[in-house]
Amino acid sequence: MRMNSVLAFAAAAVSLTAVPSTANASVVIDGSFENQGSTATFYSGPASSVGGGDGYCYFGVKNLACGNAGSPWTGTGLINPPSAFGQPLTAQNGNYYSFIQSTQILAQTVVSSLAGASQLSFWTAGRSNNGGAQTVSIFLNSVLAGNFTTNQSTPTWVQRTFNVNLASGNNLLEFKGQATSDQTAFIDNISVPAVPEPSTWAMLMLGFGLIGYVMRRRNGTSNRVSFA
Repeated sequence: MRMNSVLAFAAAAVSLTAVPSTANASVVIDGSFENQGSTATFYSGPASSVGGGDGYCYFGVKNLACGNAGSPWTGTGLINPPSAFGQPLTAQNGNYYSFIQSTQILAQTVVSSLAGASQLSFWTAGRSNNGGAQTVSIFLNSVLAGNFTTNQSTPTWVQRTFNVNLASGNNLLEFKGQATSDQTAFIDNISVPAVPEPSTWAMLMLGFGLIGYVMRRRNGTSNRVSFA
């Protein structure tokens, strides 16, 4: 096989493993709260009412309930921007986002077909009023993945990532608020990629190996000196 053909095959192998597939999709369901938000009943009232405006709801709180039991996400509630909690903050992705207020817990049980390392990714923003910055601890299966603290300045979305280890089967993902007052963290676009299949890793290693081999051969050919 010529070097150009080998290089083309190697590039194709790497490209195939880089393209997202169903097997490598996020194990988190409704990470941007779009499905849950579309079925929710949001509070609507004057800014002087409890909560400071409209466009929000809590799971399981009388008179301010979201209109469902909270599925797949449980524990806190949803925001229908832009006026909720007095913050002019649109969703980072889609139309809705969630919040973690005081010591509330935002949680979901995610299912992974394989065990292994992955990376939790999500976006957060701070609330510029009502008590200051909120600190949130992230747990997967009761193991601390890390903490983050919001910025109390003008709300701006910030992406955050944490390394996590998925178990095969059910995994409990939790975002636990640490504040003791009304501090709030907004959160959106949560994802945890599925653990890659062994065949995916094998194809990726083969592709990079072949690319390295071809490049070494090319360098060796170009460095040769011919004498007349």
